[in-house]
Amino acid sequence: MQILMTKNRGFTLIELLVVIAIIGILASIVLVSLNDARQSANDAQKIGNLRQAQSALEIFFAQDNHYPNPAAASSCNEANWNAAFGAGGADNAALVAAATSTVTYSYGASSATDPANYTIEVTLDGANNQVLATDIDGTSNACTCDDPDYCISSI
Repeated sequence: MQILMTKNRGFTLIELLVVIAIIGILASIVLVSLNDARQSANDAQKIGNLRQAQSALEIFFAQDNHYPNPAAASSCNEANWNAAFGAGGADNAALVAAATSTVTYSYGASSATDPANYTIEVTLDGANNQVLATDIDGTSNACTCDDPDYCISSI
């Protein structure tokens, strides 16, 4: 018995290229969605730090009947944040660590001598983040709270 025809088994070059292209397209879609998830997680952490700062400020107010005295009442900046949450301020180790991270948090108060209210601010990565609709906008205690800046205020 003689075999008249032998059949080669395997994939052609075109089939392999099509499969590789499909895998490449799927990988790019996954990477884009992972980047959005990472950005949302960073924003959530920043907002969580602001909420924790707000709690520390309210505890400070309950004890001292005023909010921490900023270095410069007419500005809203990182130096005021460090002064407010450093030694003599609303002492909280987690907030001091957050203040020394790569993220810039800002603090502004109504007065350098006897602040009756405050505003704290951080810039979010996602300019289209839906949570920006829930914060205060405009200028408050020298903080410019326009999007993508997320602000919390005592007033």
